[in-house]
Amino acid sequence: MNELARFREARLVELRSRSQSINAIRIEPTFPIDDRRIRERYSSHLKKSLRSMGWMFLGSLARWMKQFNVGQLKRFCEWSIDRRDQVHQSLMILSIRQLASESNARQDASISQMMNELLEASQTQYAISLGKFLLLKQTIERELHSDGPIDERRQYLERQIDALCHEVCREIHLLAHDSEMLSRILTGEPPEVLENFSKKQERGHMRILHAYQTLSEIASKLSSLLKPGTVLEEIEETREFDRLLEVLKAETRVAQIVDERVRSELPSN
Repeated sequence: MNELARFREARLVELRSRSQSINAIRIEPTFPIDDRRIRERYSSHLKKSLRSMGWMFLGSLARWMKQFNVGQLKRFCEWSIDRRDQVHQSLMILSIRQLASESNARQDASISQMMNELLEASQTQYAISLGKFLLLKQTIERELHSDGPIDERRQYLERQIDALCHEVCREIHLLAHDSEMLSRILTGEPPEVLENFSKKQERGHMRILHAYQTLSEIASKLSSLLKPGTVLEEIEETREFDRLLEVLKAETRVAQIVDERVRSELPSN
């Protein structure tokens, strides 16, 4: 084996070793949150606040006393029950918001770990791309969790974003692993193999770009869509919100289908 061939073989081994160090990750969806975990967090907050426990006890007592239907006592009972319900709602919102934030932090840590592995494997362009997705994801989540309860529509949107980010990570993982093939193709494969390889890379890059554009559109419009306005404005905003949800859902569905096809096309190492 001459010097050039030895160098080529050593380079292939190095690239293969680097790409194999990039681990595929799974973005576990934040929602739905298990009811048991919500109850546990709710109980934890309740036990830490004597005032909250007092209002809950007083409200429960007032609910029983209300049956006597006595003037001032009745009004006091109604006020106590309302106050109890407010405390209950606040603790539920706090519990769900905290659990969602913790889930988001775990997702972000997994994505950051993949970014570091991409950098260590000299896949800087993919690490930067993944970082842009991470920033968009965090921006959207801040808006979704910014005020009030995280209702069903917000939860649905976050589930779709989690699914799309998971598919993007898988796509980048596949593209990064392809890097070791390029040296092999350039140094000994027929031209049509290089052409097919280039087409697959291009399709992967276009899917990532399309996903980024979809998330960018959602991030740019989400703040106004979540703010209340006039009745007419709210109807239009609801339609736009639903349209974005459908775009995101379709994008995720296509990404999942294409991922399986791409995997079947890739030659084994």
